[in-house]
Amino acid sequence: MEGLSIMSNMINVNLTSEKSQFVDYLNKIKEAFETRLNEFKSTRFFKEKDLRTILYLGALLNNTTYRQQKFYQTGSIPKEVIILFKIVSYQKAKFLWKKCKRLQNSIAKTKHIPRTFLYEKVDDLLSNLKEGDWVSDPEDLSLAMITGYNLYSMAILDTFGKKNINPPVYEKIWHYDGYEKNYSFQLGFLSALFIFRVIKKQIRDLKTSSLNKFLKSYIRNPNLRNLRKILRETNSIILKIFTTNISKIPKNDINTFLPYDNIQLDIFKYIAEDTITFRDEDLFLGFITGFLWEDCLKYSYKEKDIFEDIGEPKTISVGGKNIVTEDHYVNQFKKMKFRNKAEKVAFLLGILFQTTNHEEKLTVKTGRLDKRLNVLFRHFVRKSIQELYMEIYKTYIYLWSDQIEKSLKISRKNVNDIKYFQKLNKIRVKLVKLIGTLPERVDPNEVIISFIQGYESFFRLFRKINR
Repeated sequence: MEGLSIMSNMINVNLTSEKSQFVDYLNKIKEAFETRLNEFKSTRFFKEKDLRTILYLGALLNNTTYRQQKFYQTGSIPKEVIILFKIVSYQKAKFLWKKCKRLQNSIAKTKHIPRTFLYEKVDDLLSNLKEGDWVSDPEDLSLAMITGYNLYSMAILDTFGKKNINPPVYEKIWHYDGYEKNYSFQLGFLSALFIFRVIKKQIRDLKTSSLNKFLKSYIRNPNLRNLRKILRETNSIILKIFTTNISKIPKNDINTFLPYDNIQLDIFKYIAEDTITFRDEDLFLGFITGFLWEDCLKYSYKEKDIFEDIGEPKTISVGGKNIVTEDHYVNQFKKMKFRNKAEKVAFLLGILFQTTNHEEKLTVKTGRLDKRLNVLFRHFVRKSIQELYMEIYKTYIYLWSDQIEKSLKISRKNVNDIKYFQKLNKIRVKLVKLIGTLPERVDPNEVIISFIQGYESFFRLFRKINR
């Protein structure tokens, strides 16, 4: 985040200034925190006693972790939180409170630094919370804790950092026809941004890829329950990365920001909102698009028509044979006479299916896509077109994940050299823009013909350029 080094240095000066001045800064942080907290006051994260308590405890943890690093140059609290994080309980919350309480009091006594405003709040909440009141879903409790932690980080940024941050550019994609105000799509989209960024960061910083296993589990059965499970595991990895890097942070640059905390907060707003009912299909459609954004869409979304810049395709020769490139496919697409968007989607879907299906058989020696096509092709309407699109991406992301694991084994010491599975970027971006605008009714026969034409385009083009 911009301004973090400046902000950290400002806080360091503040922590050693006169007590009255420091109290003034604490009040400013409190005001910013309360403003941020207002975004959650209508959700169950604030309404339920146990969730509200753990939310404030997460914020207290953030402040205590900073003070611990600042004054004692240690980071034991985050290490213990990793163990507590996956399953939060009343006993574990009390244990964490005792740790924070001891450190807050110790620093206040030895360094003459006032305790945070969160200290009294957590003390009051826990005193009035009995073990029988601890009834919320353990996953919600863990998410509430990390939410409180990140809310405090945002309050610090609002107080000392860069203000008036522009909305994320990826929000523009939500205004495509068919996606606007689709909260399931938006949650899936944000979750994919978060998860895939953390996977890459895990590989780079920890030289491991354990999150891939949870990704594959979600891909096999993409529902809300499995999405929440992988989000919880992703947060655990974030804490591991943070803990690993603590010893590398210079004293003057200490901060307690977790990577991608702003995206996390947006995700948790959806999950904590009782009034939203999520549809698994739209969740996965958003997840696919989030993956696509990270893979290639963020590099080309500004272009009005990504196919317009492609002229006559260049020929690449390998082993005496000319290769069919994406430019060849796009050139063929531009020459076709389509009557509607459904036929365009089907044609491009045929290309994506053919290449992914071939890669699946070649790489993992399975034919799952063929089986799914046999089922969906019997009645090829709008719903089955979208289902096939999602089935293709189940295989595509699985291949992406599989390549990461294989590459990491080969090149563990040079993780920056790992190349990820990435094909047909322009075609996949074009499909995202078209798939959301599919008409409710399509002629199955006409769409099937376009799909077959797209599927067979490789063979036609191969024969054409290898006369």
